[in-house]
Amino acid sequence: MKNTTAGLLAGATFVAGAGAGLATMAFTDAPLPLQPKAEGWDKVEQVRQLIETHSLKDISEEDLLTGALDGMTAALDDPYSDFLDAEETSQFTDSIESSFEGIGATLEKKGEDILIVAPIKGAPAEAAGLRAGDIITAVDGESIEGMAVEEAVQLIRGEKGTVVTLTIRRGGQEADYEITRDTIPIETVYSEVKEQDGKKIGYIEVTQFSEPTADEFLEQLETLESEDIDSLIIDVRGNPGGLLPAVISMTEGFVPTNKPVVQIENADGERESQSGRAREAKPYDLFVLTDEGSASASEILAGALKEGAGATIIGNKTSEKGSSRRRRFRGRQQLEADDEQMAHAGRQLDQ
Repeated sequence: MKNTTAGLLAGATFVAGAGAGLATMAFTDAPLPLQPKAEGWDKVEQVRQLIETHSLKDISEEDLLTGALDGMTAALDDPYSDFLDAEETSQFTDSIESSFEGIGATLEKKGEDILIVAPIKGAPAEAAGLRAGDIITAVDGESIEGMAVEEAVQLIRGEKGTVVTLTIRRGGQEADYEITRDTIPIETVYSEVKEQDGKKIGYIEVTQFSEPTADEFLEQLETLESEDIDSLIIDVRGNPGGLLPAVISMTEGFVPTNKPVVQIENADGERESQSGRAREAKPYDLFVLTDEGSASASEILAGALKEGAGATIIGNKTSEKGSSRRRRFRGRQQLEADDEQMAHAGRQLDQ
């Protein structure tokens, strides 16, 4: 079954290692080298011809191809691997760029259920009272049980000003929520200085890791540091993940040059490492707040700051989804291959 976030991607996409909390490495338009076709693949073409000749159902070549690619992904039996079509790809790209239109919530699939990982701060989903862990059972009266996340997202998202009704199961009871869609700006960093017992505490909340997140974080961190803070709290509770380069940019200034921010091990056991760039320790205590909604890129940030910068982690156990995915485009299709994400000292995050 498919598993991804409520944002989804532009162009068609095969993703190995999606998931609600994703740590996306990079895009590339470079074509993959074609390998000699393995024995037996001619059967795929034979089946296509049989369907074209004998099927009573009218189906397009594109739908047949998408079905074949979905089937190959499903054969991996990996809940974090997926194939996204052009529309799904476009939706995901929107969710990590500047804005999109919808209700503002990150979704994931667990078993046959589609649940909310976290509503985006200030978005219609949050205003309507939706919470992390809520299970969506129907959209506008249509059951979504067993539906792929991407299909559910297409039902939920829509033009600003239109209304969608979600049936939510919470604590064994169901209720309908009418939500007016809106433009969802991807504002992912919020900060302030709090004073307690004569001490200045810098507080930064990061709601997800999108394209502008690192720049926003570093700018607001500089502002906090200019006020001579005594400690810094980085809050990634309910943060479902995002772009790994953003995490690296945000954490490398805390981690010394002789320590890695993150190590990545692929399926062949090959590792690559990204080291920190801090030449001296920060002059304040560092804390990271996490909970069960902190996934993937959030876990990577917490692990990097704990292992590399001595940060204290406070909160509940995270989701334990610490894998990253590399996207590979070929024409209008994309493969996102899941690399194993490792923490600072080679300690695996994805258990």
